[in-house]
Amino acid sequence: MKKRMHLKRRHKKINFFLLILIILFLIVVFSFVKVVNIKPLIINYSEMEANKLATLIINTAIKEENILENKNLYEINNNVINYDTKKINEILVSLTLKIQKYFAAIEEGDIDDIGEDILEKYNYDSLKKGVILYLPMGYLTGSPFLANYGPKMPLKISLIGDVRTDIREKITNYGLNNALLKIYIYVEVVTQSTIPLISNVQKTVVEYPIVLKVIEGNIPSFYFENR
Repeated sequence: MKKRMHLKRRHKKINFFLLILIILFLIVVFSFVKVVNIKPLIINYSEMEANKLATLIINTAIKEENILENKNLYEINNNVINYDTKKINEILVSLTLKIQKYFAAIEEGDIDDIGEDILEKYNYDSLKKGVILYLPMGYLTGSPFLANYGPKMPLKISLIGDVRTDIREKITNYGLNNALLKIYIYVEVVTQSTIPLISNVQKTVVEYPIVLKVIEGNIPSFYFENR
C-alpha cells in the first residue's frame, strides 16, 4: 500500500515537471514567433531613428566647420573646375574627426560638448545613458491608440564603420547652353542600432550643398539664324 502511494506521488511529480517543461517550451516558441513577427517593425523603427540622429549629427558637424565661409575652395577657368586640394583635404579631415567624436559622445553618453540646443528633440537624461529613446511595446501592436503604452525598450546607436567624407560635383543642363554647377559635401556613415535581442546595421548618406552656380556658355549663332 505504501509502495503504491509512493508510486502515485512520484507519478504526480513527473507529470508536474512535464507540465512545467511543456509550458516553458510553449512560452519559448510563442516568444520566438512573436519576435519573428515584430522584428521588421522594430528594425524599421530603429533604422528610421538612427538615420534621423545620424543626419542631425552630420549636419551639425558640417555647420560647425564653417565650410560655407571658405570662398576659395575652387576656381573655374575655361569651364574647367580646379579645386584647392590642400584646403579641401584639411576640411574633410577635420569634419571626419568631428563626426567621429560626436558619435562616440552619443554612444558613451558624454554629450555635454554637443549641447542641449542641438539635441533639444531628445531626452537629455536618456542620452547620458547612451540611449537615443525608449520604444514602447505598444508601438509593436500597430495600433496608434496603443503606440505609447507598455514596457519600454532602450534604443542605442553606435558607429561601426569608417566615416567617409568627400567633396563632389554635379553638373546639369540649365537653360540655353548654360550649366548648373552643384558642389556638395558627401558624408557616409555606417551605424548599428540596438534594441534587446535585435540589432540592425544601416547606412546614412548626407549630401550638403556648398555651391550652386550657373555657368554661362556661348549661345550658338544658329539659334538666332533660325528664329
